[in-house]
Amino acid sequence: MSSVSFILFAVGKHSTLTDISLLNNLHSYPGAGDPILDNDEGMAYSCAMMLANSYKYMIEQAIPNPENRTREHPLIRGLLAGNYTKDVKVTEYYTKNAFRGPSGPITLDRNGDRKEG
Repeated sequence: MSSVSFILFAVGKHSTLTDISLLNNLHSYPGAGDPILDNDEGMAYSCAMMLANSYKYMIEQAIPNPENRTREHPLIRGLLAGNYTKDVKVTEYYTKNAFRGPSGPITLDRNGDRKEG
């Protein structure tokens, strides 16, 4: 999934910029449906979702009214252009909130490293 797709997915708005039908078709992905996860798939998924959730949180804080969270909003346009990446506070958000992923709950320390436990 491209970064544009991730941002739009996190915002909850779908765009003609991406083919959302691919997201719903498991056969579009090599190895889809294979129940055996023997590498770092769970952590990769958690990492991607934590980043997407952090963008979502940033957008929700900056644009409180969901009706205004559209591609035309200057913040969303900037995100789609690749701006504001340093403004996403993944570490700050996940030192206070846990993400429950396939490998269990994840919280981060102030350095951005996973806390044990």
